[in-house]
Amino acid sequence: MIEKITDNSDENTFHQLTSQSATLVMPLFQRRYVWSKRELERMFDEIRSVVEQETASRFLGAVIAVRRVTNPSQPDPYEIVDGQQRLTTLYLILLAAAQLAAKEGKIDYAKGLIGTNLYVDWAQEVPYNTKLAPSIEDRPQFRAIFQEVIKTGDLETALSHRIKLPLGGQDASGPLTRQFKNIKSLLSKGLRDDGFEYVEKLVDAARNGLTFVFILLKDPGSATTVFEGLNDPGKPISVGDLVKNEVFARKGYDAEDAQHLHDTKWTPFFEKFGDKFNDYFFPYAVVLKSNTSKTDMFRNLREAWVGLESGQVIEHLDVYSGPFLALTGNKTELAKYPIKLRRAMENLHRANNPSSALPFQMRLLNHFGENSISLDETVAILELLEAFFVRRALCGVEPTGLLGMFRTMWSNMDGHPTVEKVANVILNRQTVEWPSDTRLEEQICQRPMYSSSIARFAIFEYDRSFGADQGNFDDFTIEHVLPQALTPDWENKFPKGVHGKVKDIWANLIPLTADMNGSILQDVYENKRSIFQQDSMFASSRDFAKRYDDWTPEALETRSRRLFQWASTRWPKP
Repeated sequence: MIEKITDNSDENTFHQLTSQSATLVMPLFQRRYVWSKRELERMFDEIRSVVEQETASRFLGAVIAVRRVTNPSQPDPYEIVDGQQRLTTLYLILLAAAQLAAKEGKIDYAKGLIGTNLYVDWAQEVPYNTKLAPSIEDRPQFRAIFQEVIKTGDLETALSHRIKLPLGGQDASGPLTRQFKNIKSLLSKGLRDDGFEYVEKLVDAARNGLTFVFILLKDPGSATTVFEGLNDPGKPISVGDLVKNEVFARKGYDAEDAQHLHDTKWTPFFEKFGDKFNDYFFPYAVVLKSNTSKTDMFRNLREAWVGLESGQVIEHLDVYSGPFLALTGNKTELAKYPIKLRRAMENLHRANNPSSALPFQMRLLNHFGENSISLDETVAILELLEAFFVRRALCGVEPTGLLGMFRTMWSNMDGHPTVEKVANVILNRQTVEWPSDTRLEEQICQRPMYSSSIARFAIFEYDRSFGADQGNFDDFTIEHVLPQALTPDWENKFPKGVHGKVKDIWANLIPLTADMNGSILQDVYENKRSIFQQDSMFASSRDFAKRYDDWTPEALETRSRRLFQWASTRWPKP
């Protein structure tokens, strides 16, 4: 009987786990085996410490799995959510030991290892019956390794049932093959130095002396929560990983069909997201069920996919991908929309459209795509939301309460949104502020804007109001007319106490190219003004120089009022 490290009844050894009629299945498209000789040596140190009786057992942490539904006549498949590297390494150790035993003529020992821990001998009506099935990239290596082992000595003849190996993948070289060679080298050294009896002790320690807590999840959606709670140093599990595993788990044993689905449907779906892949699932889940939380998001997604096959799940996922990507600035998706709508979405994105609004906006665009709402109404609603978000940003209002409002906005309008209905939903939400003109004027005149997320968009839009070309939103820097660092020349106009209060407010900020900004820095206003007027490519900067002969606290206050008048019209409150 093993000596447990914990009081957990689910603390198991590799032998306890693999002596059952079950298979340890790595999700088909999980990352491949990556352990190097360094991690192997560390595991062998643990094994040797048990052999040399430094300790009765060594604890390897937790293994997280999900039991997938299968035919009662087939082995129970445990899909491994976390533990791939450790379990695969232990499996390879036993496989290498079986080959070494066969070479030494110890066929019964080799047969016992394989029959007890490495395959389910009675499972002959399934595509594979090995007790471990690697991810699809590792399967060619796994097959080559196993075929090499069973052809050693008289082992293949001695096995009473056929070993069926998992199919899939193409490359038969890689980390799995290299690690198997490393393991054989370590076991062979033990054989040379201390005889086969020592090899048996190493194998027994690997099977029975290394323990881990086997966590079997009732719901795959719990994987992220459990993983984070373990403080595991491995790669975190994302909701995207869970979705991918769920899609391909529905393919069961059919690796060839899964590979085709992966190449023709999943990869095009995945690649179009770029770095926003994991950001998509929460707003998508809220569209499907408005009260979804991030904790129960994956559980709710699985409920929405009940009865769907793998390809149908991907099609279901794809319905809102175009609107999501367009709203988050994807140029390919934006180009698919009429120019008026495209510009409305670009403005929202540049104004740092809050993610809490995405579920409503995605549904809106989806209905526009289905011709359920007109182009003009769709644009008007997005422009209204832009005005609401920009006013809040200019006033420094925190996004508290927005998610709750946007979760129910669609249902509050019975699925038939209009600009008036959207405005009413917001205005009637007592916990959500839509700043008044009075508050907007106060904040534009007093609040530092330079470091805020809205600064670039506000300055860019003001420049465009002079009839300038669309321009490149990313191709300008923000110039402080009154420099950030106070010089003696500027201190005559703006004493220290005044300088600190006004240097970062909107009125003191104009757009310039990076080269021009760097060339003038703390120069006096007379010199700056000449450069603004003659050389700046930005219409608002040329207007600034034309309008203000000198830059003083009085001129700054005058410009603040002017900016308020413009902003209150550009982003009106109903």
